[in-house]
Amino acid sequence: MKKIIEKIKRFILTVWAWFTGLDDKLKHTIVCLIGSLFFGYGFGLGAGIAAEYKDKAWGGKWDWWDIAADMVGTIIGGMVHYLIFGNN
Repeated sequence: MKKIIEKIKRFILTVWAWFTGLDDKLKHTIVCLIGSLFFGYGFGLGAGIAAEYKDKAWGGKWDWWDIAADMVGTIIGGMVHYLIFGNN
């Protein structure tokens, strides 16, 4: 059992290292795609707007390119969600 847990831990750390090395826009797209795939369009819309609000609230700027990346992921994930589950 200890070996299985160690393998899972190494896998998670490998995925995390890969994810943190990605471009910011690609991260936005992937997160919204995965969220919309499981929870529908509302997740992607809400997550994208919330992320941009957080950036602005912490002294950053509103980035329309981030919103565009969020919407690409949301549309793709939402379409796959619809094809699998047949509803939004």
